[in-house]
Amino acid sequence: MAKLILVNAEGSKKEIALPPQHFHIGRKESNDLVLPDKTVSREHAKLRFDSHLRTWHVENLSKTNPVYHNNKQLGKPSLLFDQDIIEIGVYSLEFTDD
Repeated sequence: MAKLILVNAEGSKKEIALPPQHFHIGRKESNDLVLPDKTVSREHAKLRFDSHLRTWHVENLSKTNPVYHNNKQLGKPSLLFDQDIIEIGVYSLEFTDD
């Protein structure tokens, strides 16, 4: 099962299981993962699961704030692999998949 390991600016870690569907990340309370910091857009990013290929992709939804995938600014949706790093504002998310 896929999951994210969230690391905040203070270094605290939290493990989040990903359901096999879309997973929204942002500052707004309606997101699946709420990141309460001004460096995060209300609707910042989306993780998308492709059930046919059984793969995950990350997509930037923000027009003003970047998403980084393995230290590269995301311009278009990108395929995720085990131990990839996603950076959103002051947060780091490690993607893991068994």
